[in-house]
Amino acid sequence: MKTIGKYKIRGLLGRGGMGKVYKVELPVIRRIAALKLLAPNPHLVQLMGEKAIRNLFISEAVTMSNLRHPNIVEVWNFDETEDGKLFYVMDYYFNNLGIMIGESYITEASSRVIKLDKAIKYTRQILLGLACLHHFGIVHRDIKPYNILLTDLDTIKICDFGLSKLRGEDFKGPENLKVGSPWYAAPEQEANPDKVDRRADIYSVGIMLYRMLTGELPTGNYEKPSQMNADLDPTWDAFIAKAIATEHENRFGDANEMLKELDLLDKAWEEKKENICKIAPESTVAENFPCHSITLRSNAIKVNPQHARTVFSTNQLWQPSCYIENDFQILSNAMVTDNATGLIWQQSGSEYLLTWP
Repeated sequence: MKTIGKYKIRGLLGRGGMGKVYKVELPVIRRIAALKLLAPNPHLVQLMGEKAIRNLFISEAVTMSNLRHPNIVEVWNFDETEDGKLFYVMDYYFNNLGIMIGESYITEASSRVIKLDKAIKYTRQILLGLACLHHFGIVHRDIKPYNILLTDLDTIKICDFGLSKLRGEDFKGPENLKVGSPWYAAPEQEANPDKVDRRADIYSVGIMLYRMLTGELPTGNYEKPSQMNADLDPTWDAFIAKAIATEHENRFGDANEMLKELDLLDKAWEEKKENICKIAPESTVAENFPCHSITLRSNAIKVNPQHARTVFSTNQLWQPSCYIENDFQILSNAMVTDNATGLIWQQSGSEYLLTWP
């Protein structure tokens, strides 16, 4: 099995312009971690030079290791391989917001819509993490779904500080080098990445929230969120419009200001939820998404990803192409049966998260 330093490689999690991120196993204790290895794209090396890239990588590790916050990923260790390749080790989480909403390499393609309660929960935690960053004079500059990790407890961790800007720091890259990700980077960041402040991150959060609630990106004369999501009202339109205002002075001044407004919207949502979260009339779901034939399996199957959508009957976002009208019956305090499918469900499992064994 290949290793990086003393860490056993368990798989490749992803790659970017600066390096590769691996799933690794710690020796002896066998804990799983994520390891980021400096392996820059050759084109980036030509633009910036190896020394500048190396300094950026070290700066990223130092920045992350000195931040302690529940919504920011932690760095454990920094080291160098025998052949001089730098790497650092951090917490491993198998999921992120990009995967959850089904964002593809074609970023502008439609994605899954997240329920309002969950979108509020994630946005609040992102803002809390950003408030910590901004307090220490750090502007992330690359807030996007794939840099928002999701933990086993359904909390978020902000990661990837390779493009972050420290207080008083000047960007030394070429003028034609773009900083940030298309669709999520603020307009002023694309024009002059060296001069952005915390409101550039606010813009990115607003774009992500719009995407979570509508499944789309707000491009051009975008449609108001309340016209695309029945749970929203015009107050949400104004909130998101302020977050993604083209001129940075028209946005929320900082993460805490945006968080206060979000809490007011959340309170209003809780007050009216009882009126709109009513049980749908009988057969409504089944009539809209009829299932002509359902095949239940008692054993797991292994399917090639390119055939999986056909086998499991899903759309491009891996959502069921039809729904069953369930008929649940409580058997005991712990068990529930579904008379429509014959499946039996356990209402609660272990008090604590279990490992695979």
